[in-house]
Amino acid sequence: QSLVVTEDSEASLAAILQHSLITTQEQIHSHFDSILSKKGTKILIWNIRRAKDGKPEVDFETDVSDFRLPEVHNDELKKCLRTFGSPRAKHDVPDIHYSLKAYLSILYLKPRTQIILRGQKIPVKLVSKRLKHIEHDVYKPHFSKERVKVTFGLNPKNKDQYGIMMYHRNRLIKAYEKVGCQLKASGQRAGVGVIGIIECNFLKPAHNKQDFEYTKEYRLTLGALGLKLNDYWREVEEKKAREREFQAVERDENVDKLDAEEGPMWLQCEDCLKWRKVPANYYIVAPESWNCSLNPNLNYSCSLPEEAEDSDELLTPSYHKKHKKQ
Repeated sequence: QSLVVTEDSEASLAAILQHSLITTQEQIHSHFDSILSKKGTKILIWNIRRAKDGKPEVDFETDVSDFRLPEVHNDELKKCLRTFGSPRAKHDVPDIHYSLKAYLSILYLKPRTQIILRGQKIPVKLVSKRLKHIEHDVYKPHFSKERVKVTFGLNPKNKDQYGIMMYHRNRLIKAYEKVGCQLKASGQRAGVGVIGIIECNFLKPAHNKQDFEYTKEYRLTLGALGLKLNDYWREVEEKKAREREFQAVERDENVDKLDAEEGPMWLQCEDCLKWRKVPANYYIVAPESWNCSLNPNLNYSCSLPEEAEDSDELLTPSYHKKHKKQ
């Protein structure tokens, strides 16, 4: 087996062998062979800068299966949040800001891939299926013909991490963006714990894929999402007062974790990469390795299609609306 070297690729191959930690074509073959599937991408990182204390700028020791920002960077992020008066400043910074493993686990709205970090599989998540008390709304931008599904729910793991998760073509662009009543710095903590999820294919991401361009369309979208989140929060509060169903929001974290398992568990098949719904409490903890043959519903196999989402034409709000539709 040999590499196919063309006139265009010859210079690239020479640069790799001269300037990287790979010095032979045999080593290149070895790295390709280490990719478990028939196709994929392997990323090698080396020559990491070190700080004045001699430690690398990336923390590889706290978690041997992760790349993390050192504590000093985490402290700087907290100071920055306090400086700008973020409602999140008094609470822990979401782990996606300092943990590559946490970030990759929610990088895709509906993951269709497997990611291996430092030799271990990343447990990717279906963010829209991991919330409690899920409701749906529809956003119809005035500047677009699209009908966009918006999902709202309560964060079952940490109610101090909340906001809108904004995706673009399946990829996360902005996380925990505060809108509506979440922006108010009152003592009522309105909107705390509410997560919103939307795929904003009608907006243009910035070049670094960490933000959207600050356009009129972007501002209109945030405003509309704020009204919709306010409606959802009122619905939550009314149900809490009327039926006491939402007392779980005030329970401690351990009880929240148990309560979060009330709904079905969604697992991704390692063979076909489709997502399957498994009955609640069938697994106490999500298995690290799973495929369709382990599904308790024997009617499902890799050859069957994934459970369909609602079509755009059938999308309607699932809770009472207080405002004119946006």
